[in-house]
Amino acid sequence: MSELTHRVKPDEKAKQPDSKVEKKVSQNPVETFCSVLVKIILSFVIAIVLIITILPSPISPTSVTISHAVPPLASDLTKIVKSSQKINLPGCESIVLDSRGYLYAGTYHGLVVQISPDFSDVTPLVRTGPAPVDNEKCNNSSPADDLSQCGKVLGVRLLDEDTLIVIDPLHGIFSISIKHKSKTLILDLKNQPSYLDIPINMPNHLVTLPADSSILFTDSFTNFTQKQGMLALMEHDAD
Repeated sequence: MSELTHRVKPDEKAKQPDSKVEKKVSQNPVETFCSVLVKIILSFVIAIVLIITILPSPISPTSVTISHAVPPLASDLTKIVKSSQKINLPGCESIVLDSRGYLYAGTYHGLVVQISPDFSDVTPLVRTGPAPVDNEKCNNSSPADDLSQCGKVLGVRLLDEDTLIVIDPLHGIFSISIKHKSKTLILDLKNQPSYLDIPINMPNHLVTLPADSSILFTDSFTNFTQKQGMLALMEHDAD
């Protein structure tokens, strides 16, 4: 009898459900792929951060001493800060200082100005937009507005004591006479010279070489204009 009982018990246990059996849950393959992709991206970002943090910088900083004389008022930082608070130069991206202590700057709405050494006077020289210019409308404009009729000033450099070279990414490169408050378009973006192999879309900054009146400038975009800046940010072309 004990032998029979011994044989029956295993069969009875086999019929009973096993609570320890794990239930397999089917996963969506799309969710699995996304999860793996996120892990790979996070691992890549963490690796880049670690590399940037651990590896030494390839740039070796060097101190530079400016040899030319600085106007007395420009050396008084406190006076400059207090005086400059009276000046409204919206979107000023470039300035240049002449030998007399005058500052020259431009605004996002195309105005080029001369600032006196003591910051007491701001003299408008020209506006880079095409004539006729509605100065009141341009002065009240914002960076988000269409500034094609007002202009936009980026690079400002001196060619000589009476001549400024100014870059407007909407229209081109201008030569400006400080004495006569007049402008001359020396590179028109809308009518570019035929000898250019690559069209100039957005001139940005410049340096001048007074010795031979040369102008060196950068072009930020090769495929887009200043108005298409967001497209340039999304582009993945090596050019």
